[in-house]
Amino acid sequence: MEDKFRMGVEPDPELTGIGGWLIFAMIGLIIDPFNILINLSNVSELMTETNFIKQLEIPMAYFHVAKVGYIVLLALSILMLYLFFTKKRLYVLSVYVDIGIRTILIIALTTLVKNVPAIYGELMVYSILGTLVNIIRIMYYIKSQRVKNTFVN
Repeated sequence: MEDKFRMGVEPDPELTGIGGWLIFAMIGLIIDPFNILINLSNVSELMTETNFIKQLEIPMAYFHVAKVGYIVLLALSILMLYLFFTKKRLYVLSVYVDIGIRTILIIALTTLVKNVPAIYGELMVYSILGTLVNIIRIMYYIKSQRVKNTFVN
């Protein structure tokens, strides 16, 4: 470190604050409540479409689980926004809780429609892609020096 000062090279700045890849997390956190509200509205609307439900033979439990899941995710996303912008240490834990709830929700929904090939296939693709993204998110939150320096309160 002393050699850097002698040679006129500036030391590496400490990685703190909302910057780097955390900007993408921030954008996702801001968009997420709106996305969840749209999905919640779609589920509520589909629950009234009895012909659609009977034609595809979708169990009503699917819609009830989805609705409850989206309500829980909406509340969690609002909490996560607060924790993120106040830079609370609990934010990182809330990310893991969010990933866990989303994983449980997709497994429950996939299980409920295993006899409906069109929806089952779509949910399987979604769950595989979601798993890959969540693995990357978990690795980032574990390894990132910026996350460790920012969320310390």
